[in-house]
Amino acid sequence: MKEKTTYICEFCGKEYENKDDAAECESMHAKKTNLDFEFHYASADTDHTGLPDYLILKHNDKEYRYERKLVDIKDKPKEKEKDKEKDKDKDKGKDKDKGKG
Repeated sequence: MKEKTTYICEFCGKEYENKDDAAECESMHAKKTNLDFEFHYASADTDHTGLPDYLILKHNDKEYRYERKLVDIKDKPKEKEKDKEKDKDKDKGKDKDKGKG
């Protein structure tokens, strides 16, 4: 039996076979201490969420604009349940095929 060790970047989750590669990946990700956020809000009469409409992220003398996209999390579990049901249907067909032959 062979044992395989992998190293995982704690920021993005990518797996590496080499520890130095994983460390380099981690060093490339911006840390909270290196980031400066400038929040921009829509008026309360047009946006009732209280969340920023967009933000400006400043890092290494560059500015990036991130815009908000709200997704209703309540819908996600329903989608996962549908996917599970589809997978069960696929598995049922496999069981039938195993009995043949």
